[in-house]
Amino acid sequence: MWERVSGLANSIYREFERLIRCYDEEVVKELMPLVVTVLENLDSVLTDNQEHEVELELLREDNEQLLTQYEREKALRKQAEEKHVFAKPSESQRFLLLSKPLSDLTLELTPIHPLLLVAGVDMSEDE
Repeated sequence: MWERVSGLANSIYREFERLIRCYDEEVVKELMPLVVTVLENLDSVLTDNQEHEVELELLREDNEQLLTQYEREKALRKQAEEKHVFAKPSESQRFLLLSKPLSDLTLELTPIHPLLLVAGVDMSEDE
């Protein structure tokens, strides 16, 4: 039983004893079970509340960890996107590539299929 509830129960018990001495047992006869039920419910609610507070603290910690992980992944994604942007050819590089004569580009190509190498097909000559 919670200390607060126990203290209340003791105080109420002393007050009931005083009422019994002054008036009679009949005065508190029906009130006593109701007060006991209220004190038991109060104890139960305080226990539930403590369990919820513990659960809430665990959820706050989980939330903090998830937020930290999210921020870390967000930063990593941003870095990866920046690397990807720098890895793409620039407009000037694309222009140079597109402005090369077709014959220069075909010299740079390798045969797509290994059988073309065996057959001796020369990809650099136009037919």
